[in-house]
Order: sequence, then structure tokens, then C-alpha cells
Amino acid sequence: MKRIADGTKQYKKRQKVYAVPRGSQFFKDKPTWLSFELMQYLVFHAAKFTYAIAFLCRKYF
Repeated sequence: MKRIADGTKQYKKRQKVYAVPRGSQFFKDKPTWLSFELMQYLVFHAAKFTYAIAFLCRKYF
């Protein structure tokens, strides 16, 4: 750490730089960033949740 003339402190640690892929590589037509198994898991639990809500609200319809 070194002190600058105006009284502030400066730390000598390096900042990490991360490479971010461009839009054409990151967003494609299909959601390839989600695996097929994860999609199945999400769809199954979304359907189960929807069925549970419909079952709980059945007397209001």
C-alpha cells in the first residue's frame, strides 16, 4: 500500500480480467447452455407445481 499526495491509499493488488464471449457465441437459437437433463428436471417440477396449485384451488373453479 502506498500513500498518494492527496492522502488516499493505493493498493498494489492486480485486478483480475475475465474474458466474456461475444453475443453470437453466447446466445444461440436453442438453449444449448442448459443440458437436456436439467431441462427435463425443470419441466417436471414446473408441471408438478402447476398440478399442486390446480389441486389446491379446485374448489374455486
